[in-house]
Amino acid sequence: MMSMEQKNGQAETILIIDDDPGMTAIVHQIFASHQYQTIVAHNYNEVFQLLADETTRAKQSIDLILLDLMMPGMSGIEMFKWLRAQPQTANTPIIILTAVHDVERRIELFSMGADDYLVKPCSIEELLARAATHIKIAQLRKIKQQADARTAQLYSMSQVISSSLDMSEVLTIAMDNIRDMLQVEMGSIILRDEKTNNLSFASTLKHSPSLQEMNLHIGEGIVGQVIQTGEPLLINDAQNHPSFSPFVDQLTGEKTRSILCVPLIARDQVIGAVELINKKDGLFNDMDLTLVSSAATSIAIAIDNARLYREQAELIREVQQSQERLVQSERMSAMGRLAASLAHEINNPLQAVHSCLQLATHFNLSQEKQTEYLGMAEEEVERLIDIVTRILDFARPSGGVFEMANINAIIGQVIRLSEKQLSHQRLSVQQNFASDIPPLRVVPNQIAQVFLVIILNAFDAMSAAGTLIITTRAKGSWVEISFQDDGVGMSPELQARIFEPFYSTKNEGTGLGLAVSYGIVERHGGKLYVESEEGKGSTFTVCLPRPRV
Repeated sequence: MMSMEQKNGQAETILIIDDDPGMTAIVHQIFASHQYQTIVAHNYNEVFQLLADETTRAKQSIDLILLDLMMPGMSGIEMFKWLRAQPQTANTPIIILTAVHDVERRIELFSMGADDYLVKPCSIEELLARAATHIKIAQLRKIKQQADARTAQLYSMSQVISSSLDMSEVLTIAMDNIRDMLQVEMGSIILRDEKTNNLSFASTLKHSPSLQEMNLHIGEGIVGQVIQTGEPLLINDAQNHPSFSPFVDQLTGEKTRSILCVPLIARDQVIGAVELINKKDGLFNDMDLTLVSSAATSIAIAIDNARLYREQAELIREVQQSQERLVQSERMSAMGRLAASLAHEINNPLQAVHSCLQLATHFNLSQEKQTEYLGMAEEEVERLIDIVTRILDFARPSGGVFEMANINAIIGQVIRLSEKQLSHQRLSVQQNFASDIPPLRVVPNQIAQVFLVIILNAFDAMSAAGTLIITTRAKGSWVEISFQDDGVGMSPELQARIFEPFYSTKNEGTGLGLAVSYGIVERHGGKLYVESEEGKGSTFTVCLPRPRV
């Protein structure tokens, strides 16, 4: 790869800021072997002394900065802000070169004005290409800041599209800016489908449904050749070019005279191309090619970032949906464990209603007796409504909406839901609820599910006449809810695996109850742990964060 154009006979200067001597030595060697000058700094003090040195400032300016995020003392982000505040480096392109692959951090840095973001390790070719591109962009900006407004617009476009992760917005902004810079009659961004390898018109300057529905093949036409070879084409006599295909002209009704087509390359892969047709004020030239090539680098990076973000968002959405299905499945499993006692609780009032109605309607009773039996039936119906409401509140799918809720009240509802099983097993529950517990930000039915799973497991662990002690307390920045049973307890080996998915000591059940509960508590920013001793019972503790004042 050839070095960039030299300024006044001198090679471009790259400032490498990284606290790893081994890494700086490697990067220095890479750029030195391609005719770049390099300056190395390992911390803020060295950078400060470098910029403060009048001799250095007079002899050489800095054309590009490579900045590592993980720095001693002043962090990489703080260093970035400081560099942007210095007159000597305020407009110098900065490439973040880091081992941290963090989309949110990338968004933050782009929004602060970073020019690029490379994750180590990256290929030497990509590092050189990115560096050369950003140096060239800076040179063009300086040249026609003094004489050409197009360069400033190119830089502005790079900043705007780099800060966006919306594919549609990236494409629209890119095409609008290229049209304004070059004044062309038509233009398109064509993207390559990674799965089918077909080419499609992702964005066009003139809205043309026929083009957007059209698919091309690699190697087909000018744009297909550019995407196949990865090399740009500047053609000012398009009709006589051997690769020209008149099919697009037939669809649009336009006549193509000249074409400037530049590949979009991201992570060493050609992902598409920018194709511009018919420059309004003459023929395409080498400056136009340079300008669009520079723009294409930023566009390709932005498109790649948008694709990665979209894929990650889809993955997160799928994981969330999977978690919601799992939570709902375990909620229904918990309901199944209560089914027998709940059926008994429902059947009793149903039998009472049936008997009262039989007596009131089929026997020759006085008005007073009929009224009495109907009143009894009404009371039992109200009882049924309360039971069914409690079941539905617990069993319905969670919307995942956080709200402020009374944690003591949620525990009380869960205890009432399991009353019949308590009476069947002749168990008792002792409630030690602190009165100073503040409302907590939770998804109520998810937290209720956690409590029910722990309570049902305690019932399973205890023999008849056992006691479950439930205690709530405010402790610093946490609210602790403990469930202490006097059951069989657990060995250290069992305690180490109790929250693993599909691990269970029971013959029935999915083995997911505590694993799902652990995930729910974690998503609430809390903690779930167990303390136990064989033969002496277990204590499960849920810690939930108190709301910040």
